[in-house]
Parts: sequence; C-alpha cells; structure tokens
Amino acid sequence: MFAGSQCFPTLILYIACCPPSDVVPLQDLILTCPEEYLESRGEDCCGAPKDRADFILRVLTAVGPSKLTAEPEERSYVIAALERVLVDFEHKSLEGWRRLAVTTATSACLQADALKDEMKQAADENRLVADVAGELLPRALATSRVLAKAALRLEAFSSYLLAQAAVDSGITFPEVDQQEVRHQFDDLLMDYYKMVVREHDELAFNIIPSFQASSVKRVVPVNSMSPVYLLVLNLGQTAKVGFTTLWSILRLRSVPLRIFVLGDAAGLENWRATLHDLETSGKMRSLNLIEFEYVDFTTNMNFQLFMSQYPSDCDVNKIGEALLARFICHELLPSHVDRVIAMDLGDVLVLDDIADLWAQFDTFEKHHVFAAAHISALSHVNGGLALYDLSRMRARNWTSLALRAAREGLGRSGDCIHDQSLMNTLHLHSPGEPSPMQTLPCRWML
Repeated sequence: MFAGSQCFPTLILYIACCPPSDVVPLQDLILTCPEEYLESRGEDCCGAPKDRADFILRVLTAVGPSKLTAEPEERSYVIAALERVLVDFEHKSLEGWRRLAVTTATSACLQADALKDEMKQAADENRLVADVAGELLPRALATSRVLAKAALRLEAFSSYLLAQAAVDSGITFPEVDQQEVRHQFDDLLMDYYKMVVREHDELAFNIIPSFQASSVKRVVPVNSMSPVYLLVLNLGQTAKVGFTTLWSILRLRSVPLRIFVLGDAAGLENWRATLHDLETSGKMRSLNLIEFEYVDFTTNMNFQLFMSQYPSDCDVNKIGEALLARFICHELLPSHVDRVIAMDLGDVLVLDDIADLWAQFDTFEKHHVFAAAHISALSHVNGGLALYDLSRMRARNWTSLALRAAREGLGRSGDCIHDQSLMNTLHLHSPGEPSPMQTLPCRWML
C-alpha cells in the first residue's frame, strides 16, 4: 500500500508528480511538479507505476459525481485529470477513455442547460431580445464548440474500440463488425451521444442563428457587384453539419454569393433537402442574392478521365476522390468561372467578410495558381481552405501537373491520396521552380 493521499494534498499534485519516469523524464517533470514535492515521487508515495492509473481512477470515481454537479471549474478539474491519466499514465485504459467521454458529455450538457436557464430568465424578465442576444451569443458559440468536442470525443472512443478490435483480431479497421464492440459502447454512451448532438443542433441551427439575426443588422446591398464563387463538398447525409459554416459566411458577407455544391448523387440530394427544410422552417435567413449550382463529380466525364490516368497504387477512397475533384475544379465548373474559394464544411467558421478573402486573389503573383495555408510546424499545406485561379489552371494544363504530382508523391512517400497530398508535392517538393501556391495570411487560417 502506498501513501499517495498523505504525500500529496491534492489529486492534481499526485498526477503532476507521479507519472512513470519512462513517459515523463525528470527534466520535464520539473516543469509541472512543485520543487518541494519532487522528493516524494518514489514508490512509497506514488506507488508502483502499474498501479497509479487505477489509483487515480478510483479517486475520481469517488469524487466524480459531486464534481460533475458543481461549478464549471470543478468539472474541468475532473476532465483535466482524466486527460493527464491517459496521456501520462495509461493510454490503453478503456475505463479511462470511457470516463473521459462520459464526463466531457455530461459537462457539456450541463453548460448548455445553464445557458438555456439564463435565456428563460431573460424572457421572464421581458428583456429586449437584442440585448439578450448580444450578451449570450458569445456563450452560445462557446457552448456549441464544447458540445461538438464532446460528440467528437464519444466518436473517438467508438473508433478506439473498433481499432483495438482490429488489432486484437489481426484485421483491418473497415473489416471490424461494429456489433463486436457494441457491448463496450453501450446504451448509456449512445444516450449521451444523442443528447450531446441534440443540444448542439439546437444551438447551431436555432438559438445561435436567432441571436445573430437579432444582434447583427448587416444586409447584402442589392447592386450589380460581381458575386464571390464558393466551392463546397457534400457526400452522403452531411449537409446539416455543413450549414454551420455557411451561416458563419452569411452573417458578415457584403457581396452576392454563387455556391457550387460538389458531391455524389446522395450528397447533392441531401443538400437540396436540407436547404428546403431550413427554408420552410424559417431557420435559414439571409438567403438573398445567393445561387446554388450542383455538380456530381462521379458522373463528370473530365473527372472520370482524370481518375483513369491517376496512379492505380494510390489508395484513394470515396472522400479522397471528392477532394481530388475539388483540386481539378477547373475541369468541372463552368468555363466562365475564373476564380473560386474552396472550403471545408462543418469544422470551419468564417469570422470576417468573405469579400476580404476574395480580395486575396488580387495579391497573386504571376506564378501563383492557388493559395492555401502552410503549417510550418507540421511541414504541410492545409487543403481545407484554398483559393483557385481557374483561368491559370486551364492555361497551364493543371490536370497534367496534378497527375505528375500524384506520381511524384507516390514514388517519394506514398502521399497521393487526396488534394492536400498534391498541394504538398507542388509547394514543398518542386526544387528549381517557383511554387504555384501563395501562402494565405494567418488571419484566414487560425
């Protein structure tokens, strides 16, 4: 038996000072463990390395219920402790991952409930809607992000279970039958997931747009200004998530928009149906001076020819094909479209006028064909937001350059599975040639 609770007055101190030395060496431990407790990191106080994660989880089991019903800071304490257990002590602990997923979901839903309680109180006090919107909108946005993180953490736990089953069975991830792990991702976790998604959707598709409509009085001017062209992807049944990004654009835009929706047949039908539902329910605002055009890349002859010439050893899945179609969008969009902004949906928010991003085209030098963000720390290009000059793509036989980049990427490292792979090759691995990519200012890629 060890004296963890006697040596360290708080659990956080125990976690900070007792990680296994093969995970956190002493020189790193000095940064987190107070100097007066460094001498207490032996087994007499910390216990055997194999027992430490279980000790922390037992303590959290004892204090967890009271912490989860307390103030947000107390709930954050439990979440932070669980994260440290999984990072520093035992990353394979199913109990730890499960507790982290449940605790994050519980805290997120309590945060959403507190927000709705304040909304009800404001309504009972007959406060002006604009005043309430201005006060609570930042909290609503923050809460929606917390809920999205909670949903993602539950999804990640499900993926972890599937991956572990694949490793244990010696098969690939897609071959695992989800029913094999259903007993581990049980009804309680599924109920949490449904609750988190329901709370998030209520915020993202109802409360936040209502707040924004009440607090922002910006109207697109009716004039002859040329539209900004956007290119978005939608596969399967994902349109509802994508409209979060679209709303952020509509909130501050000052120009007409023409949006090309690129997808498969199911994705395009899903986008049309979602748009219709939102319009008829009154939840979709600011649709004046917006046009939608739909492009099925799976039946486009130019794209089919491109894929027939694409290296067969590149392991490109359906999502990868859609991203490659986006990368050669000059082959799929109308010939009069000479510029377009391509943007991921769902995980992107536009916090400024989209016209300012469009103006970035005017800063292109002669050799620039597209613009994207280069993440130096990871040494790769982020393809989630890109500006494409279609007229230059057509003039410079961009399709052939894309095929060459795929072959070079395959030969160099096997990196040829989507648009970002080709961007990396063209920008980072073309010695002696000016890069065709302009690096976007960091304001457009936080």
